[in-house]
Amino acid sequence: MYQKIKIGEFAKQNHISIQTLRYYEQIGLLKPAYIDDVSKYRYYHIYQSSMVDAIHYLKQFDFSLEDIKSIFSHPNNIDIVDTLITKKQKELEEVKKRLHQQMYELSSFRESLHVYQDKRYKTDIEIITLPKRHITLFPCHKNIYDMTTEEYEHTLRRFKQSFVEQEQIDNSLFYRIGSIIKKDSFEHSHFVSHTLFAVMPTSSQHTTDLEETTYAIFYCQSFEDEIQMLPIFRKKLDTLGYKITGNYICEVIFETFQTDLSPRQLFIRMQVPVSLASS
Repeated sequence: MYQKIKIGEFAKQNHISIQTLRYYEQIGLLKPAYIDDVSKYRYYHIYQSSMVDAIHYLKQFDFSLEDIKSIFSHPNNIDIVDTLITKKQKELEEVKKRLHQQMYELSSFRESLHVYQDKRYKTDIEIITLPKRHITLFPCHKNIYDMTTEEYEHTLRRFKQSFVEQEQIDNSLFYRIGSIIKKDSFEHSHFVSHTLFAVMPTSSQHTTDLEETTYAIFYCQSFEDEIQMLPIFRKKLDTLGYKITGNYICEVIFETFQTDLSPRQLFIRMQVPVSLASS
């Protein structure tokens, strides 16, 4: 006759709670070796410690208790275990992908915050090199600069709907939004845009690239400011002797978080690719 171990002692030996052992019994994962007919006390065998060790081992991979129960129910069926491992590997790859995306977004968010802190009162043009960026585009029928703030917001809702449904992208990425004025229009001070974009963390079949190049940069605090600053920005480029080499880009760098019924409070990076006119 084996030595019966009371549930409390067995729990203590295996660093597991009595409540957990009772739950395992309830779902049929780990049943007591013996239950007294009169007292209903639960007793375990020391050999059952190996099952507790196995449960602890398998739980580190986030296998569900149902998965573990299936493994225990078919101890000699390697195919079941292999299938569960494959399934879990795919799940973890998705988790890894999501964590990578979150790290990218956090770094991008911090960078935007620092740009906002450092540049919000700057009034001079900067010439800097910006890295390659991946963007997804959305066409607009109406000129963005002719929209009211409410019209703009409704347009963003349509963009987001398209963004999520057609691109099959997590809607948490719908944050860094911008617009594009074609090079010829900007050169001739015809400030019309029918294209919105969102910055994406990676390239895909749905994205196009803004190549790494030298940009003239100007900052403003709202779309209203941007509309007023566009002709000034354009004129300063001529005054400073810069040649426009690509499309003008309005990129929302940072938004203050609104809790009332007011339009978005935006910090915008006005940018256009340039080179010296003599080059």
